[in-house]
Amino acid sequence: MKPTMASEAETNPMSNRDSWRQAVRNSLSIVAMASALFLALVAGSPAAVVAQEGENPPGTSAAPESAAAEAARENRWNRYRDIGRDLQGGRLGPEEALEDYQRLLTTVARGTELEPYVLYSLMGVCFFLEDTEGASKWLTELQSKHPDHYLNTRRMSALRDLDEQTGSTTTHYASQVLEHQRQWLSGAGRRWTEPEPTPTPKVVLETDEGNITLVFYPDVAPRHVENFLKLVREGYYDGTTFHRIDLGIRILGGDPNTRKGAKASPDDIGKGGPGYELEPCPGLVRNRRGALTAKYIDRLGVDHGSQYFINVGSPLSQDTRWTVFGRVESGMEVVDRIASRPVDELWRPLQPVAVRTARVIP
Repeated sequence: MKPTMASEAETNPMSNRDSWRQAVRNSLSIVAMASALFLALVAGSPAAVVAQEGENPPGTSAAPESAAAEAARENRWNRYRDIGRDLQGGRLGPEEALEDYQRLLTTVARGTELEPYVLYSLMGVCFFLEDTEGASKWLTELQSKHPDHYLNTRRMSALRDLDEQTGSTTTHYASQVLEHQRQWLSGAGRRWTEPEPTPTPKVVLETDEGNITLVFYPDVAPRHVENFLKLVREGYYDGTTFHRIDLGIRILGGDPNTRKGAKASPDDIGKGGPGYELEPCPGLVRNRRGALTAKYIDRLGVDHGSQYFINVGSPLSQDTRWTVFGRVESGMEVVDRIASRPVDELWRPLQPVAVRTARVIP
């Protein structure tokens, strides 16, 4: 069944005069891939991809080696994984991670089996920081110095080529993402002037950790704002919890299945909603810290009707994918406390924070 969507195009006064908006929409697929690139990076890098493909994790060696050599190899891999974990967990910012990866490369990784992975990670962090030239430099070094490495040779089903319905190599995929970013930053992104949210109405989320006050962008995403305010007035969000924490990136709420007494199984968490979706309208407000965004449903290419994210980090790589329709005016310290809660292997908080009530302030 085709999802029901509320159209933004007819009501958005900015759509006609922003000539780059259609280009933003057309770029959704490659930016979706870009997000996968960065998430693989912070989760532990290409080792995770290889493990999913059924091979042994990179860095292991079948050949016998001395105890000292084995200890040195284990040490450099542990240092590499620690940077990724700290980056994912929000304990390390991307600028600091860039310095740590460069230090790791120059001190222990040069000339070892770890070198191509550190080059890959340097490329990924530069991409996230919108340093396209820096990312291209590291990618070029990876391709030229390690032409026979699996990152340059093996097609993976998880990475869809834009031109072919086949798997792409990791480096070819990355080069496409970087070219998209280069075009964006030299064109529409460079001319981008972000609007300010309107002072009223506001919404106050009264949570177990304190209050979060939200303001909105009705001129940017009118249907999203109208829908959110409607659901608040109906009491839809009362009793719902923040049921997912993407460490260092964002928190997710708005699922009615998370209310006490909802009779939902653990598998149902994250799947509840009002029964309709919204047409995405990304690319008009940046995904900075504190942004309020709609949950994007990849398989349908639409925005969720009720579930929303609040950014803890600044995932700017998602600017052409996630619809920003509001931001936190006050209470980011509350958001940070929610985001710091321990999570399980599916990023679900062990003790979810509830929205006791949500109310509109005219």
